[in-house]
Amino acid sequence: PHRLGNYLGYKDLDELHSEWIKYIWLAEDHNALQAHRGSYKTTSILIVGFLWWVLFHWNDTVAIIRKDFTSASEVLKAITRHLKGEKFLSLFYAIYGFEYKIITSTGAKVTLNIKASETPEGNLQAYGKDGSLTGKHFDKIICDDIITIRDRISQIERESVDNLVRELMANIINPGHYVSFAGTPWHPKDTWRILPTPKKYDIYTTKIKAFTEKRIAEIKRDTTGVLFAANYELKHIPSDELIFTEPTWITDWDTTAPSWGHIDAKYQGDHTGAFTIMAKKYDGRIQAIGFIF
Repeated sequence: PHRLGNYLGYKDLDELHSEWIKYIWLAEDHNALQAHRGSYKTTSILIVGFLWWVLFHWNDTVAIIRKDFTSASEVLKAITRHLKGEKFLSLFYAIYGFEYKIITSTGAKVTLNIKASETPEGNLQAYGKDGSLTGKHFDKIICDDIITIRDRISQIERESVDNLVRELMANIINPGHYVSFAGTPWHPKDTWRILPTPKKYDIYTTKIKAFTEKRIAEIKRDTTGVLFAANYELKHIPSDELIFTEPTWITDWDTTAPSWGHIDAKYQGDHTGAFTIMAKKYDGRIQAIGFIF
């Protein structure tokens, strides 16, 4: 599937994204996937994934659900541009020998004339988390980033997403079909705790070219350790176990502050050696740097 994405202009997609697309779209049960921010998760799973799916499943009804309708609609509009574009139209014609037409196209819904069944739902519909889904039924539902920073700061928001997930699984998905979830974690008590156990792809395992060691260091510098762990390492650090709950990254060192150094020596085997320097500044803050060998 990622080669379809390459053909349509998404040059950064590779075999890993094919793995994600197939995992989500060929699901045989409710399933979930966590991938770090900036990993082209939405592009591959939602945009390229739907286009790959609709090539062979014209009659399916699909819903994409994101945190808010605006972001869901942006994805649908991107998909619609490809459905109207010469590249995808030519590909479809090369496979089947005839052209399809779009008979419904709004910011919330797109329907193709090759869809045989008469249903109120289109081939693809977009919803925000708070959209009205009552009475709707779909063959495939993909929830992408329905858990965000709002869930980190609001218990009410977390409970609202919990309720949405239960409604999707119980009443909105058609019998014998499945709901898939993709995103990143934000809070130990967010909705990931009630979802199927996700496949996880952190910033160190995806090997995405844009995330060089320098870029990862910049992200660490510009965010807190707790949020970096959640959004990029896909794990939670309990704040009550942290010595420094909200550290900031600095690029200069106060050389006038009294400093202490510590060597943790390597002796043999697989152990490493470490050298740490810490200094207490005159305003009470502590600065630290460490090296490992």
